[in-house]
Amino acid sequence: HNSIRSEYTLIVYNRGLLLPISEFQNILKSATYSNSADEMTGTNRTVSISISENSTGIAYPSLEATVFIELFHTNDAPVLILNTFFQNIGDISNFLEYTEGQGTLQLAAAGTISLYDRDHDYLQRVTVVITNPKEPMDEILL
Repeated sequence: HNSIRSEYTLIVYNRGLLLPISEFQNILKSATYSNSADEMTGTNRTVSISISENSTGIAYPSLEATVFIELFHTNDAPVLILNTFFQNIGDISNFLEYTEGQGTLQLAAAGTISLYDRDHDYLQRVTVVITNPKEPMDEILL
């Protein structure tokens, strides 16, 4: 059998020869949908399928069968990488040293921060938290 494939259409036919119904069943079972867009447009797609027989030189098409595909958007989480003095491989942990009385310690130096988000150009918030404070009255984030 031969096929004509375009961006939105797949037509399978056999010039001058009839194929068994089972062959077209196999063709339909192997038909797939794919969408590789980072940001899909819309919420669903409709796919129409029809068959026809042309044994007498006149095409007799079937009614269309319809497949509804509901699309679910996923939001890829943004990625933050801090490249400080030591980075624990396989983790996003970074280690800095602080000596008593040192003053302020820069958590991420300019040029060592990598931020990206596959599906958005803007971010809404940054949260910086000391998760294990030992001297709550003396430890602060600026």
